Amino acid sequence: MDDVEARLLAAVVADPDDREARMVYADWLDDHGDPRGQYLRLESQLHSIPAQLAALAPTIDPAWLDRVSRYYDVVLVAAGTSKIMAVKGIRAATKLGLKDSVDLLDRLAPDHPVYLARDVERAEADRAIAEFDGTDAVVQRVSRSARV
Repeated sequence: MDDVEARLLAAVVADPDDREARMVYADWLDDHGDPRGQYLRLESQLHSIPAQLAALAPTIDPAWLDRVSRYYDVVLVAAGTSKIMAVKGIRAATKLGLKDSVDLLDRLAPDHPVYLARDVERAEADRAIAEFDGTDAVVQRVSRSARV
């Protein structure tokens, strides 16, 4: 590693959130035919994506987001009238044991839903929700894009 690269790398390490330092280093790497330049650019984009999605999501129709999203959370909003049936659904949806399922249900409050699954594909989210069929529990599939 030459002195210029050492200084550029030191600047990135000193302030990992300094996008400009990363891009200068990426440019230098690109100029030297080093694929690490592309890696730094992609990593920088990846870091900024959650904030960009969070800013966009409230401006987009939630139904559309639900249809096009790749990943979802499964959220238990209300247990319904039968705690036993809710625990049974939780166990089936999450593969948690009895005690952990009861503990999860005990954390449920009107202003505090509980997550049964995070970042799962639509089919898996729908399977988890189907475990509550026949109950009056309220379980929702939430697009990851909608919560970012």
